[in-house]
Parts: sequence; structure tokens; C-alpha cells
Amino acid sequence: MADASAVHLSRLAPVRAEGDVFVEGAPRFDDGLPSMYGGRVLAHAVWSALMATDIERFQPHALHAHFVGAARPDQVLEATVSRSRDGRAFVLRAVSVAQAGRLVMVATVSSHVDESGDSWPVAEEPWVPPPATDHVLATPLA
Repeated sequence: MADASAVHLSRLAPVRAEGDVFVEGAPRFDDGLPSMYGGRVLAHAVWSALMATDIERFQPHALHAHFVGAARPDQVLEATVSRSRDGRAFVLRAVSVAQAGRLVMVATVSSHVDESGDSWPVAEEPWVPPPATDHVLATPLA
């Protein structure tokens, strides 16, 4: 018997329709709600962006997404990926997710090559003098 999480993931896996256009893989599922869970739409967008990226070299590190319309569980998600930047260290993918020609989400997924060392420079803490203790308020604060 297949692992339940693997079956669930196979339902989310996008399928390349043509070029950088990806649709939901089969089988689709409908939980009976009038709108689709946003995490499912987001997962489809990110996974589609990664399928249009060399994931052997680049790992995702930043995601920005805007939900612009309700997604319906009875309609197929279609993600169109635009290759905004292909650099040596960074790649950027812009993703538009639509259903039946209606836009439901836009996202950008940025990926970066793995590098050795710290993720950011480590700065020394500046020295700050302690507060003066010889000052006494002449009148108490009300």
C-alpha cells in the first residue's frame, strides 16, 4: 500500500503542458468546499517555478505571492512560468496561476546557488556606555 503522504504529493505534482506551462497532475480531488485551499494553489505555483529551474544548482530562498481571486476545486490549476532572471548565483521565476483563463494568484520565486560559509556577515556588537546613575529626577513623573 502506498504511503498516504506520497499519494497526496502526487496529486499536487504539476505536469508540464508545454514550454513553461504546468497543469495539475491527476488525480484531482474535490473536498466539497466552494473554494480551494490557498496552500494548494501556492504549492502548485512554487513547484511549477522549481520545475522551470535547475534544482540541482539552485535552491529556493524567497517567495512572494498574492492571491487575486478565489480558486475553485472543480477546475484545473494552470501555472505559467516566466523566466525573469537567469544569473550565475540567482534565478527568478514569475508565476501566474489561472483557472479557465481567470487569474487566481501571482507569485515570484527566487532561488540561489548553495554557497559555503555564513549566510550573512557577522557584525560585532557595538559598545554602548551604561546609563548614568547619578541623575535623580527633581520631581516625580505623574
